[in-house]
Formats: sequence, structure tokens, C-alpha cells
Amino acid sequence: MPTAPPRTEASPGSAVPSWTSSFAHAAPATFAEVLARIAGAPVICSHAACRAVNDHPRNLTNDQLKALADAGGLFGLMLHPLAIGHDSRTIDRVVDHLEHAAGVVGLERVCFGGDFTTRLTEVLPPMPEPPDGLMPAGLRPGAGIEGLKGPEDYPALIAALDARGWSPGDIEAVSWGNLTSFLRRSLPQG
Repeated sequence: MPTAPPRTEASPGSAVPSWTSSFAHAAPATFAEVLARIAGAPVICSHAACRAVNDHPRNLTNDQLKALADAGGLFGLMLHPLAIGHDSRTIDRVVDHLEHAAGVVGLERVCFGGDFTTRLTEVLPPMPEPPDGLMPAGLRPGAGIEGLKGPEDYPALIAALDARGWSPGDIEAVSWGNLTSFLRRSLPQG
């Protein structure tokens, strides 16, 4: 396991720590260790989903979601069928994950996380299937969520949130407001 950086404090004269850490690809032990060592630094899990909704090792448990929120972090929902559920690759399933995460950590700690690999497969040479066993049988590299292949399809996701009764303010928060606020707080001003 990689060694976590030493505990970090804010730079002299700075109101915020000098770097932001993402846990998007961290194993559970690394997630816990680094989160403990960087107390006070801005943290984000930029793209994952909820293991309680889709039991996949790439997704976060409720305990991990709570630890991220307790550290003042932000959870970005990965919009990829690997995380959302390869057998239910729908916008409704995406909303299930968003609602679960908001119920566990509070809406202010959740945002869209993207990871549109469909777009990457359109512009890059063919990707080989990953050898790590994380890709379920039948799910090909570049697969996407039905009706949500890229950011141009966000209106469909926003319509689904509206249909589930989300308020315009809550939709704004999860679609861009929470991430924008996090970045403004976390990144150096200049």
C-alpha cells in the first residue's frame, strides 16, 4: 500500500490547505488512512457511487460516505454503468444513487461526478478490457448510461430529478452549485 503523505496543515498566511485530495480510486484502507492523515485539507471523491445501491468494490460504503462528509468533503456521483449498475444502466438508477448519497451525507455534500468513458472511446484508440476483474461480464469499455452518454445529456438527468420531486434549488446544488462552492473554498485564490 502506498504511504500516505504526512499530516498537512494550512500554509502560513493561508486560510486553506495548499492542496486538495481525491479518493476516487482509493482502496478502503487507503481511503481511511489518508483521510485521517490529512485532517483539515479539502477532500473530494470526484467519481464513485454508492455500494448500498450497487455492491461493487469501486463504490463507497455508507461508512466511507459518512467519513468523507465528516471531513467536510464532497461526493461526486460517477455516471458510469460500472458504478451505477451494469444491469440497470438507467437515469432512474442514477437518481437512486443521488438520493441515497444525499440521505446519508446531506445534499450539500453531493454533486455530479461525470466520468463519461463513452466520450473517451470515441476519441482515443480502442481500450483493452481491464485485467483487474472489476468489469462485469458483458459490460464493454466505453459503455454508458442509457440516455446519459455525456454532459450534453444532463438535461435528461435534471428532468429525472424534477420528476422525482427535487426542488430547483436542490437540482442546482447537486448539478453545479456544491462543486463550485467546494472548489472556491479549496483552491488558492489568485
